Amino acid sequence: MKLSELFLNFFGAGKLPRPRIATILIAWGIGVALLLFLGPKSLFSLAFAFFLIGLFESNKISDDAEKTDKITLDAAVGVWVALSVAAYAPALTPALAYAVPLALLGALGAFFLFDRWAPSTIGWIRRNLRGGLQVMLDDVLAGFAAGLLVLLVFKGISIFFR
Repeated sequence: MKLSELFLNFFGAGKLPRPRIATILIAWGIGVALLLFLGPKSLFSLAFAFFLIGLFESNKISDDAEKTDKITLDAAVGVWVALSVAAYAPALTPALAYAVPLALLGALGAFFLFDRWAPSTIGWIRRNLRGGLQVMLDDVLAGFAAGLLVLLVFKGISIFFR
């Protein structure tokens, strides 16, 4: 297996049974660890770097539909974006017990929701763009949407439970 394939399959997670779910769960675990040790800005920077590399590498194989279906790096990047944004949610509700784990689990659940549902712009990108941009961008937007949903829920909780 070439290094670029290993990278696009998120270091082998794309070869596991149920590769997309496996990648999302593994990326979530790695992302939580990086978030707790390095912080949200570092995790977002890493997600951005992986996005750029994934964009160019997946663009090289975008003509081969069988290979692009096996790319799972996009899901990992989306999860990391969701975690990076959702990491700021507990600050909105400092009195809420277990705010940090709730925000992290909320980011995971919301990413699953937006990744499968693909509403609005996310779905449009999936249907209409091609190449590396289509492979990577829909999951990045799903990650942003997931993180923003967590922020909105925590903001609502902070207003409702003053």
